[in-house]
Amino acid sequence: MVTVNTLLPKPQPSRVVISGIALAVALGRVRAGEAATSAWAEIKERGAYPFITDHLALYHNQTNEFMQSFSLNGVYQGQYWGANADQGNASGWENRRIFLGGGAEFLHRFSAQA
Repeated sequence: MVTVNTLLPKPQPSRVVISGIALAVALGRVRAGEAATSAWAEIKERGAYPFITDHLALYHNQTNEFMQSFSLNGVYQGQYWGANADQGNASGWENRRIFLGGGAEFLHRFSAQA
């Protein structure tokens, strides 16, 4: 018998925290007065991935002589699995890889990734 519990992954606090931080950073960078309209219009026009990555650029100032930009970057890979059989049902979520880092452009000539 298939139930909602066998179709949905079990909640994991780490996934919720990471997703919440990414969403807060992305949406927090949009101006308050035009947040709802412009954010959804930008996602509809360009897609979700460019919207998120553009908003993870925490600092950008080409007139600064030392540091011109700083941004967060990373990769997350996870997968949901489920099995329904006569012997029983099982499902779960696997966090496979998480890479977090930062990037900076400085002195108008150099860039660093970590």
